[in-house]
Amino acid sequence: MVSEPSQRLAILVGAGLHMAQQFSAINAVLSYTPVIFKEANVGDPTTATVVTGVVNCLATLVAAPLSDRLGRRAILLIGTAMMGGAYCVLAVSQSCTDVENWACGGDWTGYAAICSVFLFISGFAGGLGSIPWLMVNELFITEYRGIANSVCCSVNWLASIILLLTYDSVNGALSPYTFFLYMAVVLFFLFFIVLFPVLCVDTTA
Repeated sequence: MVSEPSQRLAILVGAGLHMAQQFSAINAVLSYTPVIFKEANVGDPTTATVVTGVVNCLATLVAAPLSDRLGRRAILLIGTAMMGGAYCVLAVSQSCTDVENWACGGDWTGYAAICSVFLFISGFAGGLGSIPWLMVNELFITEYRGIANSVCCSVNWLASIILLLTYDSVNGALSPYTFFLYMAVVLFFLFFIVLFPVLCVDTTA
């Protein structure tokens, strides 16, 4: 597989998209949503978590047909940009709870946190949440799809484990500015998507 230039680019793009999916910190957002909402002074984190799951499902249903209509790359760009914007709002809202340095907190930070998490989930569901799995079968010719799926799946799980194992340490060191870091990571992968146009290989090959 690596001996063919087109397939080397395909494995780079495929593995990169799977890294982007996990290093966007989606599992941290989902796992720590109650903490996020509590720190943002939202009264009922459990209800917020349930509603977040509903938003995830609805966003997936809306985005599914659009990926064929608008194209994979366009949906990835839109979704990842939404995630970056959401992280920016979430990071600012959490930073404003730092009374020693910012002291700009208030009721608005709770509402901003809710909106940013919903925006993040919507962008993820339509883009990095589903398209990396679709792209593996579209990027590779038939004879390489099996090993390509294995490689990309391994990258996905490894990135997920790294993210979950490091989140507490990173959050402890950077809080309340943690999500500025993840915003930078998402913007990096947005640049990655712009740099490497995601083109589908002829799947009949």
